[in-house]
Amino acid sequence: MRGKLKTWLTAAAFASATLAATPAQAALVMESYRVTGSGFIDLFGLAATPFAMADVRFTLNFDRSLAYNGSTSGITLNSSNLPLASALGFSYSPITQTIFVGGSSAGVAGFTTLADDIGIQANIVNPASPVIFSFGYTTAATPGSLFATFGSIAQVPEPATWAMLMFGFGAVGSTMRRRRNRPGLALV
Repeated sequence: MRGKLKTWLTAAAFASATLAATPAQAALVMESYRVTGSGFIDLFGLAATPFAMADVRFTLNFDRSLAYNGSTSGITLNSSNLPLASALGFSYSPITQTIFVGGSSAGVAGFTTLADDIGIQANIVNPASPVIFSFGYTTAATPGSLFATFGSIAQVPEPATWAMLMFGFGAVGSTMRRRRNRPGLALV
């Protein structure tokens, strides 16, 4: 019995020493966002309605401890009801935890004039409730930029989160059903 305990303790010590000696890996996170905007106006404050509602969905796969500047890798456009002239890119500051997502044809830092391009700036300190600063759009048909007067950004749960939620509801329902069908004890 003592020999087995000593073997287990030695194995546990070796495993903990090995894990402590391995270098830290980058903490990549995958976050999906949905950005909507409406009530677009031009630079002079005049109403401009090339579309009633803008709806853009994208996924970021990045390390929150690193700065990104105009990166086109690590971002995926999931859907958009706006025509876009180029692929999306993003910039991220780990100090302010602010992202800028935009078309990459003129660099992510700005819009391309007379091209279908977007620019979204948001604070993602708390991914569960991000805050949008601005949502702009340029069109090939209209010179200048259009800005949303009403904009929102929300994080979209990953499919694994939905699956876990559904499994949890099923387990609770199954447990409740079993308890209801269990015969009770009769007191005499």
